Formats: sequence, structure tokens, C-alpha cells
Amino acid sequence: MWTSKFPSSGCFVVVGMGLQMLSIGCVPDAELGDERSGPGFETSTTGAVGTKGLEGPPLAPQALDDGQPPAVALPVLEGDGVSRGPEGCVHVSARVNEPATVTFVFSPEAGADAGVPVVEVPGRARADGAWEAIATLPGFLPGGPLHVSARAEDAQGRVTLSPPLALVAPVARGALVITEILANPAGSEYTQEFVELLNAGAASLSLAGFSLEDGAGADPLPDLVVPSGGRVVVVAEGFVEGPGADPEPAPGIPLVRVPGRLGRDGLSNAAEALTLRAPDGKVASHYGAWVDMSASAWNGRSTVRVPPDDPCDRALLWSDRPQPPTPGW
Repeated sequence: MWTSKFPSSGCFVVVGMGLQMLSIGCVPDAELGDERSGPGFETSTTGAVGTKGLEGPPLAPQALDDGQPPAVALPVLEGDGVSRGPEGCVHVSARVNEPATVTFVFSPEAGADAGVPVVEVPGRARADGAWEAIATLPGFLPGGPLHVSARAEDAQGRVTLSPPLALVAPVARGALVITEILANPAGSEYTQEFVELLNAGAASLSLAGFSLEDGAGADPLPDLVVPSGGRVVVVAEGFVEGPGADPEPAPGIPLVRVPGRLGRDGLSNAAEALTLRAPDGKVASHYGAWVDMSASAWNGRSTVRVPPDDPCDRALLWSDRPQPPTPGW
């Protein structure tokens, strides 16, 4: 279970990739500060071991009881652990060299021994041998880095704490989110595809400078102001409005037409990643190719993000059962 050492006022949510929610708790209200680079949090690994990412072999396996405490590597950021909006999201993992229970310790200091931990998050074992946790951090830690360490405990109760990984929280921005994708329309494959976006923030924002990207193409979005709670539907320039094989967009919902086809050559039915990039070049929202829509059951069906305003981009949110399209509804 998570533990908090401070008076509670903001919420802390922990989930496992593709799994049910693990825990919900609270941490103090605060504003995010500093900036990040790339699709995840900015990291610092000074004086620590390990590498960013999970490429490379895991630590050498040990016997169940070799008389030694477990060895645990420096936590790493996962590629889909993007951070967006005023709340932020972090997806971390760590490897251990023997069977053990792993807990991720988030602290404003450089490791749990240097200060009181803010919260402890239970890890979940993955098929590849690593342990992971996904956490949203609402209003978290002003003006300084957050550190995360992995604590491993073996069956004999021996405990090892990894070196700390520093996470610099992102600058808060409006929460523009990818909420629905129709990659396999019943109508024309290239004209009737769409991507729905939601402004989940508290203020209006302009699409100017944003772009929607697939693996090999990017569609710049126009200077269109989207109110708080408003939706837009991004379509190809040849999108046909009116009754047809696919449901019509909701009345009054803006259609954002992009030149040619969506992305490089239309949306792939077979699980293609999509990234909504902010004007500063950082990730605003990300869909990680989590649903394969190539089967016949997906013809004329979409995948939907539920709930649409969850602050953390992850596979758990996306429906893996075909849904009737609801563009703008």
C-alpha cells in the first residue's frame, strides 16, 4: 500500500499498465516547476548505475536464497511514460536479479535515506522480468526535483535500495488530449478516418502550433480556439459530411481538416502510435499503438479513451472492444 508522511490535500493515483487501479491516496497541493525534455520527465543519473530504457540484458539471475540481499538497478523511465497537463505523469520500472518484492519510493530528497519519503508505490511484476509503476502527480513539488528509488525485498527479508533517479517536473500547460480514434471506418478508408481531441483543461486554448503525428508524418493544426471541455475532430481534407456508412460528427463540433490524409498515409488499422505535440515541441498527449483495429470486428468501430480527462496516457484507458464511433459527442 502507499503511505503518505504529509497532510493530505491533493490526490495521488497509482495504476499498473494494462491492470486495474492499485491505490489512490493524497499528497500536498503544490505547483509543478521546471521543465522536461523529450516524451517523459527530464532525468538526472549522476553517480548512479544503469541506463535509460530497458534495452540490454537484465541483471544476472540468482538462486532463490544465495545468502545475499537482492541487487536492484537504477529505475528507468518507460517510453510511454509521457507527462502532460498540470498534473503530470510518470511511468518507471526497475530490474532485480532475483525474486523479490519491489516498491518505488518517491521523495523530494535524493533517496529515501536523505529525507522522509513522500509516498511509496507498490510495483507490479511484468512478463519481461522488470517491475513497474505508473503514477499521476497532481500539484506536485514546487521548484525542485522529485527522486525515485526502487526498494527490493527478497523472501528472507533482505532489503536493497537502488540509487535515486531524479525527475524534474514539467511546466503546467493546458490539457489537450487524444480521446477517440477511428482508423478503420466503414466508409472510405482514407477520407472518413478521424482523431478526436478534448480540451480537458480549465481554460480555452488555441490549436496553433500543435501537430498530430503518426510514425512518419505530422499534421500541423490551425489557429482554432477550443473552449474548456470542448472537442474537435481532426479529419482528412476529403472527409465527407452528412449521412453515410459512419456516424456523423456531433452538431456544431469543429472539423479540423488537414491536407491529404491523416498522418503520413492515413491511419494504420494495425496499432499505430499517435502523438499530439505542443507548440514547444513537447508531448501534450500520446496514444501508444495499444489497440489493433485490423480485425473485421473493428470495421466501422473506434477505440475510445475512458475517462477522457485522466491525466496519464496509458493502455489501461483505451477500450480494446470495438465501439460505435462518437465523433465530437
